[in-house]
Amino acid sequence: MKLQDYIDHYKLNKEDVWECHGSWILKHDAITKIAKKENIRINKIESLYQSETSCRFLITMGKWVDDTCIEIITTVGEADNKNSKNNYYGSMAEKRGIDRGVLKLLNLYEEGFYSEIEADDFKKATKKQIDYLTKESIKIGFDNSHWDLENLSNTQAQEYFAELNSFKKNNKEKK
Repeated sequence: MKLQDYIDHYKLNKEDVWECHGSWILKHDAITKIAKKENIRINKIESLYQSETSCRFLITMGKWVDDTCIEIITTVGEADNKNSKNNYYGSMAEKRGIDRGVLKLLNLYEEGFYSEIEADDFKKATKKQIDYLTKESIKIGFDNSHWDLENLSNTQAQEYFAELNSFKKNNKEKK
């Protein structure tokens, strides 16, 4: 199926999915819509480990037809102070596990789909970041024509910031 077929089939909005480095990234809310349409539900959540700085859940999900669970998948949802910027590790671990379960049950990983909450690399850069990069490039005379600002991830934006800072530093040293 093509991306538009998935968008139409699951009645997703254009903001629910975007392309990042050749993969299709779905927002958690989009995966929730898909799960509802496909009648995928949580069967069980078990705590593997929880602390002040980390949380791991074992999440079992099933695809249901009428009153019968026809397929089950068990996956891990995790969050800690290294891979989550907020301190709600339990919530993030649950979301990650649910998203992985849905994507696995529908074989969407094989189609190139991922959840935005699986990695910071997939989070879109903010308008503020893009505006700053654009204005700063112009201000310092930096050629940013090799940048893809339209599909910019948060991680890539950080790399562009570093590139700008390096350019500024090198130009200072030349003067």
